[in-house]
Amino acid sequence: MDALRAKSKYKIALISQDGSNREELVDALQTNAMDHELSIFSDSDSFLESIESPIHAEQIKPIEAPNLILIIQSVDDHRSLKMLCQLKRMPVVKTIPVIVFCPRNANVATRHLYQLGAASVIRMPLSFSGMVEIIKIMEEYWFKVATQPLPG
Repeated sequence: MDALRAKSKYKIALISQDGSNREELVDALQTNAMDHELSIFSDSDSFLESIESPIHAEQIKPIEAPNLILIIQSVDDHRSLKMLCQLKRMPVVKTIPVIVFCPRNANVATRHLYQLGAASVIRMPLSFSGMVEIIKIMEEYWFKVATQPLPG
């Protein structure tokens, strides 16, 4: 079974309006080079549309639901809370783990994020090597240790 898991591609959706933090997270995901497909969205509406609509960008069919959703919180805490609430109301997304990355300087409503269904709330680390380490731990846990819900 582990051989099967090692060969499968994991799907990660990244939702972020923050370009600099988004680039850092994407670079860390690529540095770790785990076998995953990364789809990047500027907001939750475009993400939900991509799952539900027949055409998204160059794709001919809707994207499959991801195994993991990453949200990079903007400095506006209210927007992230609204986004998480919107995502967790959708049946197709409800069981997918959502990890919220918060800027170092943001006031974070951590308790509220967990109440709305966040699986983890993580502060953006000070260094790129710190981000790479977080990604390694995150991928190890979510893709090798934790049991993912079956699609559908």
